[in-house]
Amino acid sequence: MESWETSGVLTRMNLALSREPGVKKTYVQDAMREQSEWLKEQLTNGANLYICGSTKMGHDVQSLLKELLGAVSYTHLTLPTNREV
Repeated sequence: MESWETSGVLTRMNLALSREPGVKKTYVQDAMREQSEWLKEQLTNGANLYICGSTKMGHDVQSLLKELLGAVSYTHLTLPTNREV
């Protein structure tokens, strides 16, 4: 993924690690809140957001997106669920 970022395929990558030994716990939802204005701007301009994690975390992320974007903007997003790549 770092090579994708370096080559420009990814324009930004944020890591939230909650189970990595020796690293301060960071949860996806906390990282999203910290970057909420940037995230909101990018999503309303058609950016793609990819998040990997458990199904429960995915539901929590969707709830947070509704909160950050508002219900109307949220309904315009395409949200695949439980999809393996």
